[in-house]
Amino acid sequence: MLRLCIFTGSTAKQDDEIDLDAAINNFSEDTLNRVGIARRIFQIIENSNNITLRIGIYGKWGSGKTSLMRLIKKNFGQNYVVGWFNPWVFDNQKDVWIGFRKAFEDALTNFNGGTLSSIAIRRAQYLILQIFRISAPKTTIGKLFDELVKNAGTPQQKEIKKAIKSYLDQTLPLNCKIVFFIDDLDRVD
Repeated sequence: MLRLCIFTGSTAKQDDEIDLDAAINNFSEDTLNRVGIARRIFQIIENSNNITLRIGIYGKWGSGKTSLMRLIKKNFGQNYVVGWFNPWVFDNQKDVWIGFRKAFEDALTNFNGGTLSSIAIRRAQYLILQIFRISAPKTTIGKLFDELVKNAGTPQQKEIKKAIKSYLDQTLPLNCKIVFFIDDLDRVD
């Protein structure tokens, strides 16, 4: 990890070290004036009506990709489910899917101050039970993700995607958008 020491006179001040490897977290830390770029990308996301949008941020290691994503994330308010996922910390494809599912569940749980309406949750669970005709009431969005991964490339995949969409439509308020940041994808083997 690189460190920058600030020298005053002839003595290095350890208290003034700046971690050059750490991504920034706030607009006030933005010394490269990327706030404008972050706000523009946010506007693109905000103005994308009813479409699935994918935005890639490319650059060399250390060029500020994570910092830019964090600045973009700071723009989102109450009408967004915002998640963050780092796939490179997982060892294999199965664990990546489990990790993504968990990150998605966490984003839904944390939506709106950590309290999704219990009525909405019960409605969504009922809907899922009807779709899969499952008797266990423990079914969640995670179960749907598990089914999607298990049935990738099969005829059931389309129905499972519809079930996930129905779950989200029943659970989230109208015009709510889901935004997911996937960081360090270039580190995945």
